[in-house]
Amino acid sequence: MIFITVKNDVVMSQHFMPFDEKYGLGQSKDELLKEGFFVDAIPLPQEIQGKVAILKYDGTSLYYEYQDASDETTALKKQVAEQEQAIMELTALLSGGGVNV
Repeated sequence: MIFITVKNDVVMSQHFMPFDEKYGLGQSKDELLKEGFFVDAIPLPQEIQGKVAILKYDGTSLYYEYQDASDETTALKKQVAEQEQAIMELTALLSGGGVNV
C-alpha cells in the first residue's frame, strides 16, 4: 500500500512504507486518510524526448500529464546523466575493475 499526498490533482509526495515501524509515518490509516490517499501501485511514466511527466491523481486513478521540458530541465537531465556515468566509472575503479566507456 502506497500513501500519496495530492494538491490540485498533482501528486506531491509518495511513501512506500507508511506503516513501517522504523521508516513509517507514525500515524494510523485514519489519520493519514485526512492528509492523502492510498493506492496499490504507481504506473511508470513514458520517456518522451523533450517532455516531463507530471504524476496526477483524479480521486480514482493515477495518470501522467506530459509537459514541454524547459531548457533548464533538459540541462539538469544532462547533468544527472553525466554524474551517473562518473559514479559508475568511480565505482569500477574502486572495485578494482577497469573502466569501459
